Amino acid sequence: MQTKRLSVLLFVLVGLIIATFVIAEIKNGFEIREVRASSDSAPPETTCTLNPPSPDGINGWYVSNVTITLNAYDESGVDRTYYSIDGGIWQEYTAPFLIYLDGEHSVSYYSVDIYGNTEDVKSVTFRIDLTMPSSHIQYIFPHGYWQSPDIPLELSATASDYCSGILNVSLWYR
Repeated sequence: MQTKRLSVLLFVLVGLIIATFVIAEIKNGFEIREVRASSDSAPPETTCTLNPPSPDGINGWYVSNVTITLNAYDESGVDRTYYSIDGGIWQEYTAPFLIYLDGEHSVSYYSVDIYGNTEDVKSVTFRIDLTMPSSHIQYIFPHGYWQSPDIPLELSATASDYCSGILNVSLWYR
């Protein structure tokens, strides 16, 4: 006599029921030895981890590439996880990925379990500034050229930054 386990999905009016039958082979056919039923209507839960875990620059800016890792959990099993970067095409998640461009970014994500329960879309936003600021120093000679150390020299400094802006500009003379 051989015993086999068979799982069957039963759709009923109140939701999905998962029924597991333990069947034993007998002389003239099969005999049901055990029946278990459970239901799964809960969606998976996905978490998003950024690395570095918090901005490594000032004022909430990352000054390095950011690695995104998605982890999904569901008691019945996760079928797939999807993500979208900055409102782009949805892609199936298979491994951690890197964001390496300057600017503000949004990563949206969700998972689907093996029974089709779909999680609501979640998202995380962050800002990256990998480009160094640019600076310019201008000097003006009072008579068009340097005459002597006793005559003051006029200096001015400017700086610009495409993403996060300038915290301060300092000009030091020695």
